[in-house]
Amino acid sequence: MSAQLAEDSSDGDDATLVGLRAIGEDEPLVDPNADTFELDLGAGRRVVIPMDRAAQRRGVAGASGTEAASETGAVVWDGAVLLARRPARRPNEKRNVLELGAGCGLTGIAWAVTLGANGCNLTLTDRPHRLQALRENARRNGVQATVAALDWTRALEDAAQLELFGSSDVVLAADCVYDEALATPLVRTISYAMHDESIAFVAVDEANRRPAALRAFLRVAERAFSYFREESYGMEPRSRWSHGHDRESIRLFVFRGPRLFDPRRPLRVIIAGPCGCGKTTVGRELAAVLGLPFIEGDDLHPEANRAKMARGEPLDDADRAPWLERIRAAVGASQEGAVASCSALKQIYRDALGPVRIALLDVPEAVARERVEKRSGHYMPASLVASQYAALELPAVECRALVFDGTLAPAALVDEIVGTIAKDELWRRSCR
Repeated sequence: MSAQLAEDSSDGDDATLVGLRAIGEDEPLVDPNADTFELDLGAGRRVVIPMDRAAQRRGVAGASGTEAASETGAVVWDGAVLLARRPARRPNEKRNVLELGAGCGLTGIAWAVTLGANGCNLTLTDRPHRLQALRENARRNGVQATVAALDWTRALEDAAQLELFGSSDVVLAADCVYDEALATPLVRTISYAMHDESIAFVAVDEANRRPAALRAFLRVAERAFSYFREESYGMEPRSRWSHGHDRESIRLFVFRGPRLFDPRRPLRVIIAGPCGCGKTTVGRELAAVLGLPFIEGDDLHPEANRAKMARGEPLDDADRAPWLERIRAAVGASQEGAVASCSALKQIYRDALGPVRIALLDVPEAVARERVEKRSGHYMPASLVASQYAALELPAVECRALVFDGTLAPAALVDEIVGTIAKDELWRRSCR
């Protein structure tokens, strides 16, 4: 089966795209009937990628959801085409280039061909069943590449095994934003691979991806890097990377300076405050956004503590000591970090929790009491709210604990906490 040729209206420095249709219109760049994709990079440089349409239709054996219905890595997607063509000058020294979710490997291989053997040390990563095809595509195009499995959901283990922490000068991800559940794992993996001077390029084709997946990705990514920019269409930046061969639905995001996820400093966050302030609600949502386990501090109380509170008797310092130790141990046991709820009313309690970030939710006592009165199935009665506020010590110069407005909507509060974690260097340093 032959691919439809596209007329080339570019100048001598631009690439010829073969296997495309309807350039200049918002139509797919990759011919859906072609079984081979070719990208002419100019100056006699060409990348040829075979596509397995049958495998795409078959899906991935043993997988669930999207992967079971369609093997997305078996074909070239439009986002990969445009990211493969992004101009890259030959560097003065060799760059370590990492492609995530490489699929057929077009983007990484094209960068390696453009940068040359002396300018690029390429690593292609994907799920295990894609690795053989990646090796063959690299060899077919005369590119030396390390090909390895990398699971974003266990990035800490896989990246450590591959020695990827802070090792990549350039991180590429084309059409990798497709599942809300993988949004944070993808951002974390990108962050782990980068050092302070690295740059990451993420191309997303909105026409082929669920809007919720992109929203989930951007919610974290916009806060996870010190530099975030989208190269927009219809303006000068477009001509610098797409040269007019574009889809209006494709968006390119550029990141520098990872500041939220660091394998050397796992995120360990305590949501604190008196009963009724919203610790569990906010903690669960924060854990979901950060892709971390949530630990319900109330579940770690010794049975004697629960019985005492159920009788309407407030806990004293001696009662709380073993409970705080349990929370500290549970949070510290998670290698990538965790989010936990704990009242942590006094500074001595917060000190007992160890090197963690503490977000203390501040709500009026009347609001907290009303919330406690409305909930059911909890051992703590509303009568104990007053005693908790009497014991509460709001942090002053204590840098590990910051106060947040607990009357905000949970989603807004979570975004504020995530943004503070990312931007507040003093808060980050206190937890090293």
